[in-house]
Amino acid sequence: MGNETETRERLLEVAKDEFLELGYEKASMRKICKKAGVTTGALYFFFKDKNDLFAALVKKVADEIKMIIIHHTEKEQAIYVEAKTTPEALIADGIEQGREFVTYMYANKEAFILLLSKANGSAYENFYDELVDLMEKNTLQFLDHISSENEKENEINPYTMHWLAHLETSSFAQLLTHGLTLEEALIQAEVIAKYLTGGWLAILKK
Repeated sequence: MGNETETRERLLEVAKDEFLELGYEKASMRKICKKAGVTTGALYFFFKDKNDLFAALVKKVADEIKMIIIHHTEKEQAIYVEAKTTPEALIADGIEQGREFVTYMYANKEAFILLLSKANGSAYENFYDELVDLMEKNTLQFLDHISSENEKENEINPYTMHWLAHLETSSFAQLLTHGLTLEEALIQAEVIAKYLTGGWLAILKK
């Protein structure tokens, strides 16, 4: 059992480096096996195919970040409808959650790089678009909820929501793809949070 665990971990480590260097499409299973010092049969004992191997490196993070986004929206919704909430409180919460988001991204930096820029050809090649869609869906639910609380219809059009979802997703994704350090990214997270929250407050005219 110990040897099997070590072999699997070695394959994952080598595969991660290979995918980071070449991307999913160009990564070679034979080359991964050679670098890990195992046979192709050993690799297929642990993983069904290259897609399964890639998923073993990114699935946990991909699933968790979606749950974080959902939780973030739920918290924003609860804060916004609180009668005593001020713009300053909303911005402060946006900064806090933005920093938490960035900290999580950087704690799982390599998995996010794989998902955001190395996944073409894999089952995760549309991961970025899935995040945008999730952000858009959650934003629509958020707007419908606060519109209901205020007893008026949501007047923000679908294109605006789609654009804002893209803006928020890309703002955080580019912190990694542009190579910022964690310290630099945390500073930018505050800028992003202030900009996005301020923009929403202006649109919603709360």
